Amino acid sequence: MEKKLEVRVIEKILRSLTPKFAFIVATLEEFKDLSSMTIDELVGSLRAHEQRMNGLLEGGKLDHALQNKLSLNEVASCNRETTQGKGGYNKRGKGQGSHGGGRDQSKQSEIANQGQNSRGHGRRWNSRRGDKSQVQCYNCKKYGHFSYECRQKPEGNKEESSHLSVQEECGGSSVLLTYNGDERKKKSIWYIDTGASHHMSGYKELFTELDESVQGEVRLGNSSTLQVKGKGRIIIQTKKGDHRYISDVLYILEMHTNLISVTQLLEKGYDIHLKDGRLSIRNKNRELIAKVDMANNRLFTLNMEAVSMKCLKPVLKDNSWLWHLRFGYLGFTGLKLLSKEKMVKGLPEIDHPDQLCEGCIKGKQHRLSFEAGHSRKARRPLELVHTNIAGPFEVTSLGGNRYYLTFIDDFSRYTWVYFLKEKSEALNKLKEFKALAKNQRRKYIKVLRSDRGGEYTLKAFEEFCKENGILHQFTASYTPQQNGVAERKNCAIMNMARSMMKGKTLPKGSWAEAVDCAVYLLNRCPTKSVKFRTPIEAWSGSKPVVGHLKIFGCIVYAHIPEQIRKKLDDRGQKCIFVRYDFKTKAYKLYNPITKKFIISRDIEFDEEDYWRRSEEEKNNKELFYNDDNNSGEEEESSGDQTPPNSPAATIESDPITFEEAAQDKKWRNVMDEEIEAIKKNDTWELTTLPVGHKAIEVKWVYKTNTNQEGKVEKHKARLVTKGYKQKFGVDYEEVFAHVARIDTIRLLIALAVQNRWKIYQMDVKSAFLNGYLEEEVYVEQPPGYEKKGEEEKVYRLKKALYGLK
Repeated sequence: MEKKLEVRVIEKILRSLTPKFAFIVATLEEFKDLSSMTIDELVGSLRAHEQRMNGLLEGGKLDHALQNKLSLNEVASCNRETTQGKGGYNKRGKGQGSHGGGRDQSKQSEIANQGQNSRGHGRRWNSRRGDKSQVQCYNCKKYGHFSYECRQKPEGNKEESSHLSVQEECGGSSVLLTYNGDERKKKSIWYIDTGASHHMSGYKELFTELDESVQGEVRLGNSSTLQVKGKGRIIIQTKKGDHRYISDVLYILEMHTNLISVTQLLEKGYDIHLKDGRLSIRNKNRELIAKVDMANNRLFTLNMEAVSMKCLKPVLKDNSWLWHLRFGYLGFTGLKLLSKEKMVKGLPEIDHPDQLCEGCIKGKQHRLSFEAGHSRKARRPLELVHTNIAGPFEVTSLGGNRYYLTFIDDFSRYTWVYFLKEKSEALNKLKEFKALAKNQRRKYIKVLRSDRGGEYTLKAFEEFCKENGILHQFTASYTPQQNGVAERKNCAIMNMARSMMKGKTLPKGSWAEAVDCAVYLLNRCPTKSVKFRTPIEAWSGSKPVVGHLKIFGCIVYAHIPEQIRKKLDDRGQKCIFVRYDFKTKAYKLYNPITKKFIISRDIEFDEEDYWRRSEEEKNNKELFYNDDNNSGEEEESSGDQTPPNSPAATIESDPITFEEAAQDKKWRNVMDEEIEAIKKNDTWELTTLPVGHKAIEVKWVYKTNTNQEGKVEKHKARLVTKGYKQKFGVDYEEVFAHVARIDTIRLLIALAVQNRWKIYQMDVKSAFLNGYLEEEVYVEQPPGYEKKGEEEKVYRLKKALYGLK
């Protein structure tokens, strides 16, 4: 049995050789017994002949590829051939197919082989003999005749086009590729192989993603094996300039060619047809999506240029790529629609083929989507609202949240997002959303559609809906497709958020900022459900302005106000742009070094740059908080909230300046408490600064304390002095702190245990302020608490303040 298989392999190799091997093929058939020849002997003879003819093997020639490949078509393919008939290369028997024993791969009888070039008796087209009404011409695309019968002359040269079955983002079909008859570089040539079990490539540099943990082996026709070194995806460029990728490609280091597996294409649901020396591919709807003519060497080859991922710095010089990134990796089709239909203000003209960048590939790939159902769309705002919860995320956000909740208006597709620590908070967020929507549109929610999650089936949730006249609709159990609007919106949000994070290499802890920014951008992106309007325009009635958009996660240099810096201090600080803040018509930034958020308008963007980990590692810092011990900043539920053109704050960070804190009532209250505690302790007295003395500056420091669950316990405001301006021997003699030594505390605890004393633990408010000063120290009046009419005076300290040496 093995010998028969080896004979079939030898015959297949001989049939596949180019005309320049005709002499050696004739010699072998005439003087050699093929049934007793081995594959090694055949390969040796062919190599010797080629060396005599060409001197040296030519690296890019197909013959050399075939010799290295030997018959990468696996033994299984040979076995399939032996079951088709007894026909062989020497015409001994009646084989089926177009080339002596090669079986027609078509699943459609009307596209079966005509057999004109067959060495055996191929099957004839016999479906309703004479009826060609369902036959489509490859040339003119009309029905009723074959291409060789077409009277219309083909346009241009005879260069053919082809398709390739590639998996697209949202389950689409394949797209046109360029095939040139001229042989190019070896790396760009792909052979369509009926015997290969997988797509394969021997060129690691072609892969845009490669999982090297995938290991295995591929068996060749001569029983030898090649080691699989990984599995990944390769990006190719289509004839239209679009970028698509070939998935599940095996990387085999020892290979010196590329293979497209027909069986892998068939698994994706495509029909492969071989007829009249042409290979064609049809989809499930019988639409022709690919055709490749057989080359002179009797193989089907594609010349496909693999493309590398777009790098950020070069593409930003292209205006189209810049706005692609600013819009959160929105596809070029959507950008062109926004520009052409003038759906937004401030967007330049976009005319660019649909292409993919690294952020798109890494952030947007997913399984094929379900077909969209047909349901009645709402005719008015808030007539139907979809809701869903996403999470839990493996990393808590900066505000300690693990979920986000969306509300989508069915009429406008306008979206709101709220961030949750627990799913049980959904009811409170619904109440907030109801009040917000009523205030903006003076309308009430009529129908709320959700899944059957436990947060939506609570008795309190149902009672709230009944009390407010909201009809609560549920989807069937384990059928998320029925809540398709919310599911697809969550998919779009996460795709955009992942792409933005990957594009600027931000850690997973920044997911809440990315989600908030994605919702903000999606409300300004086109949608199929709303014709020629963005969701925000359909909701509010006004076109959005997008001239302020910047690339999420890019580097920003923020101006430091002179009130909080010294003459020799830096006038700007390097931060990361994380969101838009229209409460102050500014941008919200994050400083990974200080772990603080900043709201500023005086900034300069460097959209090409991103924060590199090495920078914060030099300062012994982490970029964001990647564990459960997050920053303790309270993250409020948010979305595009009032006014409709602006998103509410996603994260409430500790204020940096007094001016920022003074805008919030809770921070004003804690500052009042601090001043009262200072006065109550008789810490200072107002006086005129003596000659020869200098007053020390003071500043406010703000901190939010949270518990282990991330909930806010209290806000603190401390008035501290800039003690580094004190001079030794003038303002202080020694450095000290009003705290007990740890040795003393341990001694007292040991005595209490030995004598069975009770231990009481307590906290003394403003304990540091009880220490009396012997030195003569003067400080400026605290910002915001200067006495009217006496602003030039200073305080003489009687007791210590935080920050003094």
